[in-house]
Amino acid sequence: MVIAVLLGPRALTVYHQLDERVTAFDQQGDPAVELISKPPSRLAVLADRTTASIQRINAVTVSIATIAALLLAVILAALGRINLSALVEHLR
Repeated sequence: MVIAVLLGPRALTVYHQLDERVTAFDQQGDPAVELISKPPSRLAVLADRTTASIQRINAVTVSIATIAALLLAVILAALGRINLSALVEHLR
């Protein structure tokens, strides 16, 4: 029946036959059956919160470590306690 609707000529009889077989919509064109959406379980909510927290903690940790490493390199370079050419070689 779906193929007849999609591929066939525009004939009202096909639509009337389809309407008689399917009770998906009421007289006003609204869905006849309400779909019930199941809320996520407690475990799914907990897993979602945990993974979101881990991602945030990871981003903050990496940012802090990067800033600390850059500050340490700048301070050691300013004090002359680090060989800049060796530092550049390690960074490559």
